[in-house]
Amino acid sequence: MGPMDLDHMNADEPPSPRSHTQSQQPNSIADDQSSIPAETLQARQQSSIPSASDAPPSQATNQVLFFGESNLLTCVISPGASETAAETQKRLRYSISDAINVRASELFAEHSLPTSSAKAHYLAQEGAFTLPSPQDCAAVLRAYFQWFHPCFPIVDRVEIANRYNKGEMSPLLLKAMLFIGASYCDEETVRRMGFKDRPEAKSQLYNQTKILYDADWESNEVTILQVLFLISFWRAGPLNVKNTRYWLGAAISLAQARGFHRSQHSSPTNVKESKLRKRIWWSIYVRDRQSSASLGLPSRIRDEDCDIEMLSYADFEEDSDVIIPDFIGTHKSAHGIYAVQMARLAQLLGRVITNQFRPNGHHPDDDERFGLINSLEEWKAMLPESMRSCETEGGSESIWAYLLHLAYNYLHILLDRHDYTQTQTNRNRSESGPALQAACRVTRIVEDMLSQNLIQFGQMHLYVTSNPPNHRV
Repeated sequence: MGPMDLDHMNADEPPSPRSHTQSQQPNSIADDQSSIPAETLQARQQSSIPSASDAPPSQATNQVLFFGESNLLTCVISPGASETAAETQKRLRYSISDAINVRASELFAEHSLPTSSAKAHYLAQEGAFTLPSPQDCAAVLRAYFQWFHPCFPIVDRVEIANRYNKGEMSPLLLKAMLFIGASYCDEETVRRMGFKDRPEAKSQLYNQTKILYDADWESNEVTILQVLFLISFWRAGPLNVKNTRYWLGAAISLAQARGFHRSQHSSPTNVKESKLRKRIWWSIYVRDRQSSASLGLPSRIRDEDCDIEMLSYADFEEDSDVIIPDFIGTHKSAHGIYAVQMARLAQLLGRVITNQFRPNGHHPDDDERFGLINSLEEWKAMLPESMRSCETEGGSESIWAYLLHLAYNYLHILLDRHDYTQTQTNRNRSESGPALQAACRVTRIVEDMLSQNLIQFGQMHLYVTSNPPNHRV
């Protein structure tokens, strides 16, 4: 259906029922596009659909633009600042006055096609404003916060709790979180939501998120950034342009345009916002390094462009006065340790990719490689004692140590893979080589995760292969 079709749709007619496999009566959030039912997501059977007046408040006010040092505006001295101060600390963030923002929004509205009602009608038909039952929605979000959020803490748990309690969650963000949660919730929940299997659930939730994003239904830039990151976990077909790299690239571009990669000292914000910005940026950074390594493609983020402070455990401290719904769970120290240490390891991973895998088959000398190996061992030695070993007593919390050590051994394999494959070609490989030792450790960790039923909750891709008869690991 093209734009002209949308222009001529009769928005006064109620949308026809969606014919997809969701067998249960959906809970509509179409009557208020900026909210979901309060507290328990109580079912509401509303037939109305949102109009332009229902749209969430625009981010026109209090906008801040970011410019890097090469931009000439950074040379402009702030009112009241001395030349010495201007030289030592360039101004990188510029607040845009409310009057300019409002006028720009009005001009945009004047030249926009009046398709808001028709657009909302179309989105409602596509299921963009429907939710699973309250119980199933809570179950999927519980899986999101239990298994995904500790790895990529891009949302503020307290803020989500507040918005949830007040019924003010963004439909776009909620759909994106349900898309991720569908990868972790149990199969019974997937079937109760009306999907025949997990791939169908993920596909439909992704498509519903995507059409909301394409419709510009959200104006909050932080929310848009969070959504772009979440849908980068969509595993598209090999020839599909809108794949992991596409969405992650969009997230990186938006984050850099808003200065998320720069020091919080040069971009002063309140403490709460500063913590969230750091968590979002380092989640994007980790994802960029991991996807680059796994796909064999260049990293999009250059370390030399960034001076953002490293994550710290203080960035995970929360307001304890807010009542957190059960589905959000509780923050545990292991979650912060995992996120901080994975961010540090991602920096090493970037150096390994840059130094070990260069065009034209050029490989670094031994000094570079040994320096990276030493840095990797220093990282392991600095781990908190609770994470320094995989010899845990088991249980769901052991997964964070397992995942850190899987990543650690993966870097060892990357560092020693060239030498290992070369000696293997010469039929003179050592059975005790570092790459083989790391691979054996990975195998043992995976076996432990399998025995504890944790393998499906990891952030690593595992490929099952058959080895030649004489080369079994």
